Amino acid sequence: MEWIGEIPHEWYPCRLKYVTNKITDGTHITPTYVDKGIPFLRVTDIQSNTINLESAKRIPESEHADLIRRCYPETNDLLLSKNGTIGITKIIDWDWDFSIFVSLCLIKFKLNKLLPQYFTYIFQSNIADEQISGSSKKTSVTNLHLDKIRELVFLIPTIYEQQHIANYLDRKTKQIDTLINRKKRLIDLLKEERGSVINEAVTKGIDPDVSMKDSGIEWLGDIPEHWATVKLKWCCSLLKDGTHLPPPRVEKGIPLLSVRNIVNNKFVRLDDDSMISEEDFTKLNNSFQVNGNDVLLAIVGATMGKVAIVPKMDSFTIQRSLAFFRVKSSILNFEYFFFFLQSATFQNLLWNNVAYSAQPGIYLGSLANFKTTVPLLGEQDNIVQYIKEETTRIDTIITKASKEIKLLNEYRTALISEVVTGKIDVRDWKEAS
Repeated sequence: MEWIGEIPHEWYPCRLKYVTNKITDGTHITPTYVDKGIPFLRVTDIQSNTINLESAKRIPESEHADLIRRCYPETNDLLLSKNGTIGITKIIDWDWDFSIFVSLCLIKFKLNKLLPQYFTYIFQSNIADEQISGSSKKTSVTNLHLDKIRELVFLIPTIYEQQHIANYLDRKTKQIDTLINRKKRLIDLLKEERGSVINEAVTKGIDPDVSMKDSGIEWLGDIPEHWATVKLKWCCSLLKDGTHLPPPRVEKGIPLLSVRNIVNNKFVRLDDDSMISEEDFTKLNNSFQVNGNDVLLAIVGATMGKVAIVPKMDSFTIQRSLAFFRVKSSILNFEYFFFFLQSATFQNLLWNNVAYSAQPGIYLGSLANFKTTVPLLGEQDNIVQYIKEETTRIDTIITKASKEIKLLNEYRTALISEVVTGKIDVRDWKEAS
């Protein structure tokens, strides 16, 4: 195998089917789900090398009895995800009964040839990636077929070396994962700080010595004494949502954008944006036109509450999943309003007033009657500047931590790959006591 190069003398390449007793998958037919019964595992139930029984579906014992005639999981067998997210592994180390769906593959090893503990690291290495990238079939989801899994080629050291490699990588990956989790925790704390900075600035101001008063609004609480509160409909010259009857799509035309175009609080074009004809765009433009510096708010769906400012961009229109605000510059700084909509105070208000049909949403009438804080315009400018400086500082640290996580993940994969191909010799490694 040219892409692996030289390997230790005692090792040999081998197809997976020759070092296993059975490779099969779960049922291809969705069984009957019940409240109490036998766990029925899918890919989504395997998380971070653990089984999430709380999310697992349950099936009747009678159906389980039929399913295990074909696919009977036992201790030391391995579950491998082959649909959707490929390559998630979990060694069966429990003795309770369960069945599996077609998205999971069950591998029974010849334990005198291949240890499941070693095999889990093979599937975290570049060896697996090199072969899977050419073996997985792209449909609506990624799907790795059983015949491809059986033909995958891996390097087989002695059983002693396999166990030694597994022990070494257990220790090293645990150390790397600990560092990654610390950095993820740091990012979570920084995001909390970022949210707190915005929320505090647009509801309490940035002067710690300012006199406060009761806003008279339960969800808002105390605000600076000289601030006002105004209903959104009075501080906007236009508050409207996008088209409820989107025209037919065309291959080339004017973009019809939606909530998916709000990415990290920025309004962006995507490669697969829907298009409508110029004629239909002109008709919609007679009803409403979104301008630069309008503030967008997602008002329908699971991502309701996403916010962005419209940048300078070519012609486009929007769907009903978005509302846009054109604030009166004599009352509000549009950037201040953008941050107010991001605040936890407003987001909680939004979700507490959600209306449900097929999916969550907020009525424009309700939205128009929500209130916003209104400091003096000069103070709004100062608050905007303060928030930008603080969030830039926090975002810089988040970006650095995210890059470090990416590098640690790359190092983790590289280390595993070097060890399972024999490029790093760990035979003399001894675990510290």
